[in-house]
Amino acid sequence: MTEEKKQIIVGLFSPYLYQNMGDRFDEEYLKMQIDDFGHDPNNFNGKKHIITENYKIKLDSPDDFLSEGPRDLAFSVHGSTESAEDRVRDLRGSGLIAARYSIFYGGASQYTGNYPEESGYALDLPKNMDTVKAFLTSDLMLDALVAREESRIKEAVETLNSNLEAPVLITSYLAKALRYEK
Repeated sequence: MTEEKKQIIVGLFSPYLYQNMGDRFDEEYLKMQIDDFGHDPNNFNGKKHIITENYKIKLDSPDDFLSEGPRDLAFSVHGSTESAEDRVRDLRGSGLIAARYSIFYGGASQYTGNYPEESGYALDLPKNMDTVKAFLTSDLMLDALVAREESRIKEAVETLNSNLEAPVLITSYLAKALRYEK
């Protein structure tokens, strides 16, 4: 008998992760989104779930809310526009582990001047779909995030990073996020 998969909800709150911008914009604007802002048309558009060996991940987005709030989410991935940073800042104290998905990866936002940890991002992801897909499909990473144990998260990130071109970065806010109960 096969063991049932663990079900979690993950928030994808950057349109670059879940929207088909080709349906929304003309070719010239779409090219700018790809060239200047790192849009990858091979994102999670149209996907409701990600299945791994141990997990069935339900994808939550502003276009298709599944959660009633941060307590329902195992973790979330956000962009770094001013409004996205405001939303993440408002989530501080909720215990939610938020990752930044940004062209400003590794540095301060050019919109606000804030570093990811200043806004409440616990992790920093490069704007690269292969990295996000590896992050979301690593059972080691998912187990660590669900367990909410800092040492396990750090080990999982280190393991994941050994196979990535641009590593997932852990910010100083991770320890603060884990202090709060979900």
